[in-house]
Amino acid sequence: MRNIDCNDDRSHARVQAKYETGDQVKPTRHRRAPCSNNGGRELTVKAERSILRLDMPRLARRVLIGSVIGVMLPIVAATSASASSTVVVRPSSMDGWAVQARDANGNPVSLNDSYCNGSVSFVNGPATPPLGVGSVELKTGNGTTGGDCSAEMRNSAYTGVTLASLTALAYSTYDVTNNGQQFPYLELNINTTGTGTTPDDALFFEPPYQATGAGGTDCAHQAATNLNTWQNWDALSGCWWDNNAILNAGTGTGTLVDYMATYPNATIVNSSTGGGVHLVVGFASPADRFDGSVDAFTINATTYNFEPNLPASCPGGFAITTPSPLPSATHGVSYSATLSGCGGTPPYRFVKMGRLPRGLKLSHSGLISGTPKKAGTSTFKVKMTDKAKKHKNAVTQTYSITVN
Repeated sequence: MRNIDCNDDRSHARVQAKYETGDQVKPTRHRRAPCSNNGGRELTVKAERSILRLDMPRLARRVLIGSVIGVMLPIVAATSASASSTVVVRPSSMDGWAVQARDANGNPVSLNDSYCNGSVSFVNGPATPPLGVGSVELKTGNGTTGGDCSAEMRNSAYTGVTLASLTALAYSTYDVTNNGQQFPYLELNINTTGTGTTPDDALFFEPPYQATGAGGTDCAHQAATNLNTWQNWDALSGCWWDNNAILNAGTGTGTLVDYMATYPNATIVNSSTGGGVHLVVGFASPADRFDGSVDAFTINATTYNFEPNLPASCPGGFAITTPSPLPSATHGVSYSATLSGCGGTPPYRFVKMGRLPRGLKLSHSGLISGTPKKAGTSTFKVKMTDKAKKHKNAVTQTYSITVN
């Protein structure tokens, strides 16, 4: 995460909270999001009722109740469920989950559309996920447009579940690219009375507020955020803020118990455009780019393990499955692509044989990332091996990347 100058007006994010009530999106207030002089570890937040200049924010994140992120109730110490289960979620078996991209106004748009560039992909890796071999990758924005859109996973199966009944709420993230502060976040659509079926508030759990000193004193006791590593987040006992300003961003965040002191009957409900539990990236400034993966989402006794589809067949019994050429890159713009394999004994190890475009590197987990420094087309080979104990499998494949 890059350092941010808190004395620079552009460092302060404009957060426009909106309610998604039925088919209407009603604007409420504007809020400043975390600003850091230490790579996101020390966050200061100010809330404003006035509208900030539209040209001020560089790291803005626009939050909509109907967006995706889940809420997790920090009610009392979580108790272990008597019958916990793990559900594998794949594109072929979504089990209540749905993928979605939305524009800056909260309207659903096609994945990979020309402005938003929002995508939701079930991938192997990155690195070693907390469960299985895969995760779900959320991306939006191309460095010029689309950072004000979203990429989301939404679950509609938890409408009617009260916050008071939550016994576990957690998830894991692996963030590659952000605007200097935002990590994949969890949102819950809430009906505050527990008697309605449409949301009149939304709760947000954001990883940057969970470190000591970054959030409320009764909830900020987790690790500081870091890029390119898996991190586990306990949302049940963590820091939240909401659109009704019962809890506020930064040091004004609080636990779900704090929230329920005002809304004891608060209940998760679905919105008109999707489920009430969301995992989200985006809703920021147009020029921002977001690329983050999520896995091991737990709510009550159920943990969701996000995995790619199993290949119908694996060529030769062991193969690199990512096709060539790889997606094109843009000179001076952050890039990432993930290599996948099948067969053998995972996890796989990837090693480059040849030169990638200048500025890019290949991790052993198969992640190609970096910022290209020169236009042109590069061709190289990649070798993949597995973890078989006696006779390791190995295969090579030729790839090309064009930098525009």
